[in-house]
Amino acid sequence: MKNSKTLDSLENWLVRLETLSSIEINLGLERVGVVLKRLNLKKFEYVISIAGTNGKGSTAAILSALLREMGFCVGSYTSPHLHKYNERININGISVSDEQIVQAFKRVESKRQTEPLTYFEYGTLAALSIFEENRVDIAILEVGLGGRLDAVNAIDSNACVITNITFDHCQWLGNDIESIALEKAGIMRKNKPVVFGSKTVPSNIKKHAHKIGSDLLLAGIDYDFLVNENGTWDWYCKSIVVNNIKNLSLNGIHQIENASAALALIASLKNIKFPSKKIINRSLKDIFLPGRQEVVCLNDVIWMFDVAHNPDAARVLYDTILKLDYDGNLIIVVGFLMDKQVSSFVKIIHSLVHRWIVCDLDHPRAIPAEKLSFLISSQLDKPVQITDSISIALNHAHANAKPGDIVLVTGSFYTVGPALKWIELQIQDK
Repeated sequence: MKNSKTLDSLENWLVRLETLSSIEINLGLERVGVVLKRLNLKKFEYVISIAGTNGKGSTAAILSALLREMGFCVGSYTSPHLHKYNERININGISVSDEQIVQAFKRVESKRQTEPLTYFEYGTLAALSIFEENRVDIAILEVGLGGRLDAVNAIDSNACVITNITFDHCQWLGNDIESIALEKAGIMRKNKPVVFGSKTVPSNIKKHAHKIGSDLLLAGIDYDFLVNENGTWDWYCKSIVVNNIKNLSLNGIHQIENASAALALIASLKNIKFPSKKIINRSLKDIFLPGRQEVVCLNDVIWMFDVAHNPDAARVLYDTILKLDYDGNLIIVVGFLMDKQVSSFVKIIHSLVHRWIVCDLDHPRAIPAEKLSFLISSQLDKPVQITDSISIALNHAHANAKPGDIVLVTGSFYTVGPALKWIELQIQDK
């Protein structure tokens, strides 16, 4: 690799990291484990790992907000990012600087030697290094893919959350729910709590927890919530009951499910006093995650941006749109990566859609727009408009949308990220 001393910008580092390994996704703990040992990082007071198909980023944000309000210094590592790489690494809710990341990359490079780390592995080690430098009390680590062989799993956690299990990344994790569940169950640790956030529990989650001796807390059994008529919600876990919690700033019942799992995890942590209702309400009122059912109004048209990219996320999105108050048509702008279940996604949401616009994405694993158009149009008796880029797709949607319409931008972080930049420019130019 080029002398790390000559790589002084984050942009140059990120370009260089993409060439370190010939394989973009190369699951396994050996490489990252070797470099982690050489870094010799000090142990954090608590490490929380988060796996699951959907809701990992939201659960990480909710946990971070709660623990910060409780007085802890919290580092969060999530992926992917929407706009800037810095979004992946934050301390107390604030993204770290380019300089901090560059210095962390240099520390990792000084210990890497000949290990061919992937882009994600390098970023994981850099995040841990930054957390140590800033003396965080609690490190929240979102699994990138799967669990058992993900770089995040090289760190032993004190507790973990598995949000839910559904079909995604089948090429790497398996083609059935139980195989996927076993991969994600790999983040469990003996005698440590693991919260499972869905009431649909694969057998392998229970079996693996029992096999290794994890303390499994199940939604609907060990903890649960109830939404009240006035919009507040009640939560209980074993002997703890909190009534009339105010609604979250994040939209959707699924976000209450994520918050409920986060509270169950905090309740399971040793030597930590469970927060008061006042702290819980303060924590949950101002959480903002871009690209998660984010709504922007422009010229009397509702624009919704959501990173949904699998069937379960499509169902949540469908339910949300049904509840929206609009009297026009729905135009969808969509792009997917190659490992996504496009047919299932389309089947769930197609009845709402008046016009389909597909686009090429700036990602090596993106489905080409022409192929995506074929996959969609072969299921529907509707034309699908093909565009060469997300910006062209958005301009077409903008030109065709009428007051009262909804434009839904979805399918991938790599669709939504550039789209949010585009809508920001439109608002500035008004």
